[in-house]
Amino acid sequence: PDSRQLMTAGVDGAVRLWDLGPVTGGTSKGAQPVELVESTLFRQESSEVSDVIYSFDGQKVALLVPGQSIVVLDAGSGEQLLEITGVGGLSTEIAFNPEGSRLAGSSGDLEATIWDAGTGEKVLTVNDSSTITDIDFTPDNRFLATATIDGTVSLWDMVTGRKSHRLAGHASWIEHISFNPVTGKLATSGVDGLTRIWDLNQAASELFSIAAHQGAVYDAVFNADGSKIASAGEDGLVKLWDGETGELLHALPGPLEWPHYPAF
Repeated sequence: PDSRQLMTAGVDGAVRLWDLGPVTGGTSKGAQPVELVESTLFRQESSEVSDVIYSFDGQKVALLVPGQSIVVLDAGSGEQLLEITGVGGLSTEIAFNPEGSRLAGSSGDLEATIWDAGTGEKVLTVNDSSTITDIDFTPDNRFLATATIDGTVSLWDMVTGRKSHRLAGHASWIEHISFNPVTGKLATSGVDGLTRIWDLNQAASELFSIAAHQGAVYDAVFNADGSKIASAGEDGLVKLWDGETGELLHALPGPLEWPHYPAF
């Protein structure tokens, strides 16, 4: 979260932490090159690690070993703080809530589960009407959001477990959801080539949509203050958009092969 380190996870079962130090010498246009210094934070023998996330305060790291467990580590030392086992078919996304006290995961079917990030106790389970593709917590910590293959997003009350809102607009599969941490606006990315921006403070209404890419939009994420959105798509392009109007600001040189996970 402080932009000083980069974390990666792979099919070799290793989670690696890279220190980002400036390189002496030349620079590339529009970017500052960095030297990567590697250390291995965690290794899961004979299993891949499919997702790895920081808590919002940067103190914890959670990683997903598909179908086996969620492991929580101290981000500084790599010490294992918790292992949540018996997660069944859990194979897709995991997410911390803003306080770092809850972890959510989805098994790539209709079910999403929330656990206590300190004890591993199961707190809540919700069942959507279609296969879940992505999950996240709202910045105000009131709702868990689930995206599905039918092109909808559901918001689940964190206390009651009841569905509060259902956002419909995409023609089909939603690839990714991302919240603006300041305003609470939601960006949804679909295989229909659209990124849709929603205001959850106005009866969960759609503000505007962006014809972002030719083919699927894999990811669309806000920067820290919500003024910009970065998207990556099936057309191999990464684009930067105005977060308030949806106007295209810049397209990075491309195409790239399978660009995913843009981040500020």
